[in-house]
Amino acid sequence: MPRPQTWRYRNRRHFCRWTGPREAIMQLLSQTSQHLSAKEIYAAIHKFYPGIGLTTVYRTLDLLTRMGTIVMNLYLTRKKNTTTISSA
Repeated sequence: MPRPQTWRYRNRRHFCRWTGPREAIMQLLSQTSQHLSAKEIYAAIHKFYPGIGLTTVYRTLDLLTRMGTIVMNLYLTRKKNTTTISSA
């Protein structure tokens, strides 16, 4: 997974603001080898940024997907729909 400095550069190329919550999401993704769901990311980040919303997490994940930094996988099960995140 690219270093956060690379993400900052890519963010500028995609005309996106670099925010604290976005930085925290990217740091979390770069420090884990697990496949995380958006809700798991939200729960981990919410401890440090109580004002962050689940929508912010989804928007950041969408941006990272469009940038080619991560891959989102959707798993449909009888119990629930699960999205997992992995590095591209």
